[in-house]
Amino acid sequence: HGHTEWVTDVSHTPDGRVLSAGMDGKLCLWNASGPPRCAELLGHTGSVSRLAVSSTGQHAVSTSYDKTVRVWAVGSSGGEAGCLRGHRAPVMHLAWSDRLLASADRDGCVLYWDAQAGTATTVGKHRGHATALAATASAQLASGGQDGRVSLYDCRMEGRAVASTTVHTGAVNDLLAHSTPSGVELLLSTGADRSLLVLDPRMSLTVLHRRTDHKDFIYSLAAVGGLALSGGGDGSLLVNDVCSGQLLYCLGSNRAAVRAAHASPHRLVCAGDDGGVMVYTFEADTERADGPRVASAGRAGGGGGAENRQTEEPRAEGTRPALGPSHGRRAAGFPSGIAPPPVPIVRSQAHVFAEKKRIAMERAAAIRAEQQGAAAARDGPSRAVGGSGPPLSELDMLHALGDQKFGRGRG
Repeated sequence: HGHTEWVTDVSHTPDGRVLSAGMDGKLCLWNASGPPRCAELLGHTGSVSRLAVSSTGQHAVSTSYDKTVRVWAVGSSGGEAGCLRGHRAPVMHLAWSDRLLASADRDGCVLYWDAQAGTATTVGKHRGHATALAATASAQLASGGQDGRVSLYDCRMEGRAVASTTVHTGAVNDLLAHSTPSGVELLLSTGADRSLLVLDPRMSLTVLHRRTDHKDFIYSLAAVGGLALSGGGDGSLLVNDVCSGQLLYCLGSNRAAVRAAHASPHRLVCAGDDGGVMVYTFEADTERADGPRVASAGRAGGGGGAENRQTEEPRAEGTRPALGPSHGRRAAGFPSGIAPPPVPIVRSQAHVFAEKKRIAMERAAAIRAEQQGAAAARDGPSRAVGGSGPPLSELDMLHALGDQKFGRGRG
């Protein structure tokens, strides 16, 4: 049972079942209790890129490199309920709420679907890949692209574009629609330029706040209450106030890139390339002016069981301490030069693999640069490869490697 290739996305139903998607083209619906067993949902002929489960847990939607969007019945039985065709390129992103269904592909096209009729309307197109998609509570759709633009569409008016602006230098990494405790709708955006933006969808995507505190690529984004949480490639997670735009504090979540983050009013969960999962517990008062403070932290995986500590500066075994003055204390800015403590660190196999991969990529980049320099010296500047340009996201670099390997032309 299970996948034969990498798992690409995971979600869950309200009754506790887990739905996973993989590069093998399968969706696996796992039981909520007992020995792990799954029902395989077959239909896609290519790698599954995204999936989402309805609030009722009766249906799920998935997108795939086979250029389709598929609807699944995951209630009592399970099986394909519909296949939506309209994309001409691999479908990379999905946005689904009670009021809209949309998808975006590698050609930059953004489609809004009438799921009942099975028809699609092209509402926008980015230069290069579409890299992010999000649905707002007011039936608006936001898309981000490799061109650094964020566009906003009103699906109540057949997907008419209401705003579009370039906000990042390089690709848009992620988009997240979020409502503050006072009911103000905001749009959070991260980019390959290592910046976190707070945008106002009511004012043509005006940039309310721009934070450039991350020293590495931003891999994950979450929000709760009045807080925005972003995880970086250096293992840190920054906590910002979305209303004031102020950096509140920093957490040392992992010893490698923070790939996923999820926040609820009482807990923050982070997972990273070190193979571990960090669980932080917020204090009960989540509406304080400077945001909730971390009361405890625990770690599972990555070389041991979970450990919890109820101290003012909580940290779990095998992790570095908070990157700010302390967990939950206000920081005037991003601190620099904070090194891990000189204590033994138990590293997981995933962390060792990630470190080997990083070293190999650095060596490959050095060899490539040396070869390009030699070619430029030999053939003159007209043959030189490379040059300056906007930074690419990690996803774009992986796509470029795949295009080179399989011979797909880049338009």
